[in-house]
Amino acid sequence: MSSQPSHVGVNIVFDSAFDNGFWPGPAGTDGSAFGELWVGPSGLLAFLETGLGLRATAIGHATRTIDLTAKLRPLDGFWRRSFEADAIATSKRLLRDRDILMMQGWKGEKLSPRLDAIWNATSGALPGMVDRICSVSKMLASRRVDVKALELCQPRDSFEPTWHAMFCALEAQGVAILARPAIDQELGQRSLNLLRPHGPLAAAEEVAASLAQLGSLDGVVVIGGDSMLDDAFARHGLPRLGLPMAEPASHVLVPLVIETAWAPMDPQSLHALLCMDPGVVPRAVARRLLRALGSMPGRYGPDWQREHAAALDSIADESSRKAIATRIETLLMPIVNLGEALSMKQLGQRLDALSHWAASNAEREPTLESVVSQCTRVLDLAQASCLAEFELPILLELAEAASVGNSRGRAEAGIASVSHPAAIVGPAGTTIWWDFTRASAPKPQSLRLTGQECTALAECGIAVPDVGASMASEARRWRRPLAHSETVVFVCPEVDEAGERSYPHPLWDELSTSARLKGEELRVTTSSQLSLPAVAKRQKQVLATLPQSFEEVQTTSRLPLREFESPSSLKTLLGCSLQWALRYHGRVYSGISAGVGEPSPRLYGTVAHYVLAEVFGEGALDGDIAAARAGERVDQDLGRLCEALGLPRYQDELGIVRRAIVESARRLGELLEESGAHVGSVEKEVIGVFGNLQLKGRADMI
Repeated sequence: MSSQPSHVGVNIVFDSAFDNGFWPGPAGTDGSAFGELWVGPSGLLAFLETGLGLRATAIGHATRTIDLTAKLRPLDGFWRRSFEADAIATSKRLLRDRDILMMQGWKGEKLSPRLDAIWNATSGALPGMVDRICSVSKMLASRRVDVKALELCQPRDSFEPTWHAMFCALEAQGVAILARPAIDQELGQRSLNLLRPHGPLAAAEEVAASLAQLGSLDGVVVIGGDSMLDDAFARHGLPRLGLPMAEPASHVLVPLVIETAWAPMDPQSLHALLCMDPGVVPRAVARRLLRALGSMPGRYGPDWQREHAAALDSIADESSRKAIATRIETLLMPIVNLGEALSMKQLGQRLDALSHWAASNAEREPTLESVVSQCTRVLDLAQASCLAEFELPILLELAEAASVGNSRGRAEAGIASVSHPAAIVGPAGTTIWWDFTRASAPKPQSLRLTGQECTALAECGIAVPDVGASMASEARRWRRPLAHSETVVFVCPEVDEAGERSYPHPLWDELSTSARLKGEELRVTTSSQLSLPAVAKRQKQVLATLPQSFEEVQTTSRLPLREFESPSSLKTLLGCSLQWALRYHGRVYSGISAGVGEPSPRLYGTVAHYVLAEVFGEGALDGDIAAARAGERVDQDLGRLCEALGLPRYQDELGIVRRAIVESARRLGELLEESGAHVGSVEKEVIGVFGNLQLKGRADMI
C-alpha cells in the first residue's frame, strides 16, 4: 500500500476579490498569524510561479495589446476592416475574446471559421493571466509546491474551468481544497444607512467627522475609498488608508503635447496647455499667447506671431530667450495636418524635448517625474507596435495606456481598506461602503457568439460564458458586508464630481424591497447626515458679512480722459463708465483661465476682416477676381490661421463664413469698380480732434 505524503506547508485563503485588500486577513481577531497566506488571483499565481521556479510574467494589458497590434498588421481575417479603422481597439477586443474563451477551456479547437481566425490572430500574443494559469497547471504535474491547503472563500463552481484544472492539479499533489463555511446572509435585526449628501466632498466630511467621534476604530472597514475620503480622514485626525492619490495636472502634459503636433488643434486644448503650472511655456509668455488665442485662435495667425515676438523680446537673457523659443517651436507648433501621420522620428524628438524639460524641473516640481516616465513608456509602446507612422487617435491611446497610474499614499494603521465588498469574509464592526453608486457596479463582459458556435463549444465540453449566472454570482457576493458587519453605511452623494445626477448601487433596490417585505426586522434609513456609527460633532459658524452694493462710487482722485481715446473706448465710457474706469485706468482684464470659447460672430468678423485685408492689400480688384482670391485664401490658410474653424465639428460654420467672405469680397470689388475708387491702404491709424478730445483709431479701408 502507498499513501500520499503529508504536506507541511502554508494554508492559503483565496478569493478573486483579495488582490486589493481583504478583511480580516491572516492575523484574524487575535492579532497573530503563522503559516497562512491570503491572496487573490495575482497573488496566488505569483506564489505558485515562485514555488515552481517559473518566471513571473505579469505583462500589462496595454503592452499585450500593442504587441498584438504589430503582429496583426500583415495578417488578414474577418476583423481586418475594423483593424484598419482602429487597430488598437480591434487588438484589444480580439485579446479579450481569446482570454475569455481560454478561461472556459478553449484551446483553439476548429469549431467555426470565425473562432479559427481569432485563434490564428492571437496565437502569438504575449501571455496573460489565463496563460499563466495554464503554465502553472502543467508544471504542477512534475513539481511540488509547499502548500498544505487552499481554502476557497467563494463556491468552487463559480470559478472558470481553467481555474478548476489548476485546483485539480493541486489536489493531485495532496493539497486539500477546502470551502470556507458560508455565513448565513439573512439580515435580521440590522441597521442599513444610505448617506445622500449633495456631493462627494460633503460625503467625505460627514463620514470622517462621524468616525472621529467613535471611541475605537477597531473593526472599521472602508470599501472602495478614494483620495478624497483619505484627505478627509487626515483633516479629522484619522489614520490614512493609503489609497491611490488623484492624478496631478501634469499627467495631461504628454497627450496635450502630442496633440499640438497636428493642425488644426482644438484651441481649448491649446489653452489648457498654456495655462498649466508648471507649464512648458513661462507664464509671462503664455499670457501673451493666450491673448492672441482670444482674438484669432490659430498658431500661424498674425496675432499669435505678433504676441510671440513681443513675448520673446521682453526676455532680457539671450540664452533663456533662445531656449524658450526652441521649446515653443518644438512642443507647441504643428508638424502635420489633421488626418496625416506623425513619424516615429518626429514623435521621438517631441517627447524627448518634453522629457528633458520635465526632468530639469522635477526637483522644483516632483510631479513632473511621472511625465518623464510617461514619455519613456509612450516611446516604448510606439516602438513595440512596429509602426513607422502614427495617427493622432492611436498616439492618444498610447498616452492613456502609458499613464503611470495613481500613486498610493502612505497607509497608517487603524482603519482597514478593501476595494471590493466580497473582500470582507469575517466579523466587522462598522463597514463604510464608499461610492455606493450605480456607476461603480461592474458591467458584464458579453461574448458575442453565434448559435452554431455555442453548440459547437458545448459539444466539445467547453462551457459557454453565462453572463446572467456570472452577474447573479456577483450580486450574491455584494451581500458579504451585510452578513459580517454590525453596521453598514452606504455612501451615495446626490451628484458626482462632475455635477451629474448619481443613483444608488443596484444592491440598494434589493435591500429596500426586502425591508418593505420584512417590515421592522430590517431598518433602512436615508439621510444627508449620519447618526450611525456615531453622531458627528458640529459647530455653528458665524457667517461673514455680505458685501454691500453701492449705486455711486467716489474716488480720492479724478479719472481724467486719456491723452488719446479710441471709438471703442468712447463707446465703453458712454455705455458703462465703471467698465471704462476698470479697464483703462484699473487695467482689470479677464485672467488667463477665461478660456477661448466657441466660435462666435465676433470671431467670424475678425476672420473676414483679415481675409479681405489680404485680398485687397495690393489694390482694387474686379468683383469676380476678388471673390476667387478670397475663396482660395479661405481654403488654403483659414484652418491654420483660425484653427477652431478647421476642426471637423465646425465645418458647417466654416461653410457659412466662407460664403460670407467670398460674397463680401465680390460686392466690395463691384463697389470699387462702380465708383472708380482705389485702395489707398487697408488699415491705417487715424488721429482726429473732436472738441477738446483727441481720438485715435484705425480705418479699415481707405
